[in-house]
Amino acid sequence: MLKLMQAGFDGLKTIQIEMKLLPEKSVLPHVRQLNTSSENRLPSAQRVRELLEDAYPNGMMVDNLSHALQCSTESIFGYLEDLQSKNLVTQLENGQWIRIDRMAALGQQLIVKQMPKVYDVDQPTVAIITALFVEKLAVDSIIENKQTFVRYKTDGCFQDIQHVLIVGVGGGVSHFTDKNENVRLGDVVVSCPVQICENGHKTQNFTYIHTDPLLNLEDNNAMKINGYVVKAWTPRNDIISEKAVELW
Repeated sequence: MLKLMQAGFDGLKTIQIEMKLLPEKSVLPHVRQLNTSSENRLPSAQRVRELLEDAYPNGMMVDNLSHALQCSTESIFGYLEDLQSKNLVTQLENGQWIRIDRMAALGQQLIVKQMPKVYDVDQPTVAIITALFVEKLAVDSIIENKQTFVRYKTDGCFQDIQHVLIVGVGGGVSHFTDKNENVRLGDVVVSCPVQICENGHKTQNFTYIHTDPLLNLEDNNAMKINGYVVKAWTPRNDIISEKAVELW
C-alpha cells in the first residue's frame, strides 16, 4: 500500500498504521527434542530417496544421511541396500550415494567430475532450471534430439545461453496490483522484451540489462546509457515468446 502511494496512486490519501510490540520470543527447543512421531518424518527408504533426489546431481555420504534423518548409520545402510536392489541409487567411488537417473543409465546423459570442453557449435543454448528431481525427469521426457549437461550450479560454464526455462519454482507468486494476474501452480510465465512500435516497425528491445561499475569501458558489447555502462542481452529469435502468445 505504501508503495502504491509512493508511486502517486490517487485512490488513497491517508494510511493509518497501528504498531504493537510483539512479546519476547521463547527459547525454541533443539531440533532433536522435537516430537518426530509424524509418519512423514520417520526414517524410511522413501525419505532417503527424497534426500538423494534433492541433492542430485551431487551425492551424499551415509553420515550426512544419518544426521539428516536422525537415525543410525546401520539403518541408513539398510535403506540404501533396499533402494539399490530396486536400481534407484548407486554408490560412487568416493563413498557417496547418488540417485540413478534413467537418462544417464541409457547413455543420454553423462555425469563427469569436471565440465568437458565443448566446441562452439555444440554449446548449449537453452537452460532449464528445476527445483525437484521429478521435474527434471519430466523435462527430460519431452526433449528430443538433445545433448544434456546436468549441473548443480553453472559457474559461468555456458556462455551461449539464449533461453532460460524455470520449472516448478514460480508457483504462488503474487502480482503487485492485480490479483487476477497472480502466478499460480501450473502457469507458464515467459519473460520477453517489450516490443515498441515506431513508424509501424517493431524496435529491438532487451530481455535482460545489467550494469556494473567495474565493466571494462573498452568492451565492444557495452554501451553507455544515462552515464551508466550497461550490457544487454536478448535472444536471437523470439520463438518461445511467440508460442506463448499463441497459447495465450
